Amino acid sequence: MTRLELEALLRTALAKEMDLDPASIHPEDHLKDLDVGSLDAVNLLMTLEDELGIEVDLEDFLELQTVAQLLDFLEQKLPSAS
Repeated sequence: MTRLELEALLRTALAKEMDLDPASIHPEDHLKDLDVGSLDAVNLLMTLEDELGIEVDLEDFLELQTVAQLLDFLEQKLPSAS
């Protein structure tokens, strides 16, 4: 999966969870500014784990502050394409 594909997937998942337009979500946006609360974060995490086939520690996930940080974090969790 390319970074652009991952970003699109993340925007779609965030938009669905937060009832937003995916085009309104930008990498520099803070998750708190998007009103992502702890329950939203858990739901988003579960969605992303299912979509990406990865496991993520909730505590690590909750430390992320921006969409860009979340994107970088997820990119590191994905297996390298060989």
